[in-house]
Amino acid sequence: DKAEQKGTGRWTSQSALDLGVPIPTISAAVNARIISSFKSQRTVLSGKLKDPEGVENRINKEKFLSRLKDACYTGMLFSYVQGMHLLAIASEEFDYGLNLSEIARIWKGGCIIRARLLDTIKNIYQIYPVAVQAKKWGIPTPAMSTCLDYYDSYRAATLPANLIQAQRDFFGAHRYERVDKEGTFHTMWQKDKAG
Repeated sequence: DKAEQKGTGRWTSQSALDLGVPIPTISAAVNARIISSFKSQRTVLSGKLKDPEGVENRINKEKFLSRLKDACYTGMLFSYVQGMHLLAIASEEFDYGLNLSEIARIWKGGCIIRARLLDTIKNIYQIYPVAVQAKKWGIPTPAMSTCLDYYDSYRAATLPANLIQAQRDFFGAHRYERVDKEGTFHTMWQKDKAG
């Protein structure tokens, strides 16, 4: 129940952070391996922290397994998309001159990752019911959940980043921009207790 790692995923996540490229599915997979190594703590907490209550467990098994298969393929596809995005930015930043088409061909051949799924794009919507059902059962699916968040973020014209900016301003007076006015702003979030 402990996943091992050789460091490639961690190195990839660190590089992505350095370059400012979002690879949440890959990073979630690394984090899932890391948390799996805390077996003794997880065993203790499993006896104290309970599963969700009132969850309907009756499902159509064949339909769910089909959706799970499609969701896993979609998650892998998004891992490739994120990896390719990272390679493209790194190639631009460091003038590597990478040929992404050739890299995809090599990956498909099984050099690093056997990638027959690069030939087929599965329907992203298969992830929704699988992720929702997993959450109802209290089953963590970090890579699948972040894959869905990645997809939803990229397709959104407006994100809830205003909340992030407000938190940064509250905790560190980092200022924020508004959608209705030009400039940067700071808010006094708490009244001075002395005054």
